[in-house]
Amino acid sequence: MTRRIQQIMLVIILVGGCASRESITRRSQLADPLELGPIQVLTKDTTLYELTMYRLADSVLICSGDLKKGNRNEKFSGTLNLTDIVFIQAQHTGFFQSIGAGLMVGAFVVTAASSFDGSGLTVKPTEAFHFPAGAGGGGGSCPYVYSWDGNHFVFEAEAFGVALGKSQEYMSSSLLPSLKEDSLKLKVRIANERPETHYINYVTMDAYDCDLTATPYLDRQNIAWPVYKPEAPIAAVDHSGRNVLNDLKSKDGTYWESDLAQATVDSDLEDMIDLTFVNHSGKKEGTLVVDAINTRFINAIMNYLSGFLGDQYLPFMYATETDSELVRVVRTWMDESSLKAYVWNGQEWKVMGSILAEANAVPFSRVVRFRTLEGNDTVRIRIKALTDVWKLDAFHVDWTTVNPLKAKPARLTSAIGPDGRDAMPVLSLSDMNYVMLLPPQHVDLCFEAVQPAPGKRVMYALNAQGYLYEWMTERSRSVSAMSLAIPAQMKIPYLRKILPDKNLFLPPIYAEWKEQKSKPW
Repeated sequence: MTRRIQQIMLVIILVGGCASRESITRRSQLADPLELGPIQVLTKDTTLYELTMYRLADSVLICSGDLKKGNRNEKFSGTLNLTDIVFIQAQHTGFFQSIGAGLMVGAFVVTAASSFDGSGLTVKPTEAFHFPAGAGGGGGSCPYVYSWDGNHFVFEAEAFGVALGKSQEYMSSSLLPSLKEDSLKLKVRIANERPETHYINYVTMDAYDCDLTATPYLDRQNIAWPVYKPEAPIAAVDHSGRNVLNDLKSKDGTYWESDLAQATVDSDLEDMIDLTFVNHSGKKEGTLVVDAINTRFINAIMNYLSGFLGDQYLPFMYATETDSELVRVVRTWMDESSLKAYVWNGQEWKVMGSILAEANAVPFSRVVRFRTLEGNDTVRIRIKALTDVWKLDAFHVDWTTVNPLKAKPARLTSAIGPDGRDAMPVLSLSDMNYVMLLPPQHVDLCFEAVQPAPGKRVMYALNAQGYLYEWMTERSRSVSAMSLAIPAQMKIPYLRKILPDKNLFLPPIYAEWKEQKSKPW
């Protein structure tokens, strides 16, 4: 079978059709197994249960069925604590539903007994989640980071944004330019304001002494660099040949966005921008400053997956935690979604570095350090990114000779989690203990202020390690009858084969994404 035919068949299989999903939002819906039917339960230790009998009793689920963990497949009868549950997925497989509307699938996160106090979830999926004013994005994933400016909390950043599952846990770092000392204390809040569950493992804060005339930025490795005299490009052309200099020469909230011209079966699914900068002094090293925000394309991928997989969605999520090959593929996709920078050396484009997708509710800035040919009076830089994952505000280059800033630790003095619990013992170590946040919960952190060196000012960065699970609360796009004809047990192996190839996996998702973007939100 030719590659082109494979691509067309994939589009036919995945586009259109009909598998809808419903959200389970009340404790009472788990009370009657005859009405709800079999359920699948994923617990924190990545055990997957398929339960045919179950009933709620206080903070536990008394149940029986089958369990799967690693190579273990065995019968199970016992209890599950609600606080240990990550996802529950209910399957409705009535005859007319399976013929006319596919499999009805409901997925929700419980993860805390308080979520099932008899009155429903803490936050109903139909409620509008809070997005801070002026955030300029919305949707997507990751905890919000706020800093206290002396009067109120200011929305600054999003933490571990692409850590979708425990196997993808990592530590993110975010500068907090609004953070101000208050009675020798620094106050930071990490909040969950989205339909998902956050697991925070470890937090620290770094302090950087910085010249009064410099602005510090972090690179992908979370190393801080000072920027003194950023200069705008003199030319900027995108993949469609458009002159986009006016969009990219100043940080003003006017974003360059993909025209989706590259989102076709025959394309490489890449956005590309070529920039030209003046190098007045012929320096051989520079600092590229990138101001950007990410789109909600990840939402389209997740909704598409859930629609295609139907009742295999939860086993697939389980596999992404336990299957080493799928874990590797997901990590590759994290890199695929990053913004990559290249510099022209006179003969070829050389890799400068990259920036991870970080936030879609708040703009952010990162730097890439690079070397070029000494003596060149102009420097060409090429930017590449997966189609329509990035909205770009500005690019600048600073030719000042600099060294990285040295980090000094700010001591964590208190951490107050949900319900006023002391979270210090949990967040002070990188281990297997986590603070869990359901919407609209938050954790308040307090650090000891660091005094600046003479003639310097202090800039702080919050480091947060963790991961998250998204709640599948929106109705997924339906899939065709042809997709329903694929045996359930073959859907995960099918995805395992096509996921590594973006030109096979993504075109039908982009087709739906184009349609979504053409409609008002």
